[in-house]
Amino acid sequence: MRKSLLLPVCGLVFNVAVLAALYVLDTSYVQVLFWMPFIPAFLTFGSALLLLGGRRLEGVAWDRFWGAIVVLPRWAQAGLGLLFLVTIASTLFAIASTLTSPTSPQADARFERNFALIAVWITAVGTALHYAVERERMAQTDRR
Repeated sequence: MRKSLLLPVCGLVFNVAVLAALYVLDTSYVQVLFWMPFIPAFLTFGSALLLLGGRRLEGVAWDRFWGAIVVLPRWAQAGLGLLFLVTIASTLFAIASTLTSPTSPQADARFERNFALIAVWITAVGTALHYAVERERMAQTDRR
């Protein structure tokens, strides 16, 4: 694979490490760290959309996006789907815990950890799209 996958993979590893640290560290650190995964998330996902759009800052057509997802191996598609379901379940649980005890520090920490989980999912999708673009490039190179 190419060097262009280095940034997305490093961003994904960083985000998973920050998410793991948010569960291990004391709740006082959660307020400081929960926003950090969004930096690599938006860089990774934004650059993937830029590659899918043909290096233009216009909207990416849905068929181009879906075509990149279809190129992925089945295990990657299943992993993204599973991570999406976990993210949705965690979001619903965080909202419910915030509504039942809005002044609890644990509820706030759970909600902020959920933001980091959402950033991990965004980064995973961006990394998968980068991988799909690289697979398409390799397939085109092999056809020539």
